Amino acid sequence: MKLHSIPDMTTDEEAEAILDQDLSNLDFTQFRPLDWNRQNDRARERE
Repeated sequence: MKLHSIPDMTTDEEAEAILDQDLSNLDFTQFRPLDWNRQNDRARERE
């Protein structure tokens, strides 16, 4: 089975339409884990 890349979405409606579909053929390898605590620390350092 060939995986498809995640399409660009610019509106909530586009995102909802994607989520209403079968997501099993989408390639999620483009995403990387995110440590939210580390992100918040970096944002505070900039202030």
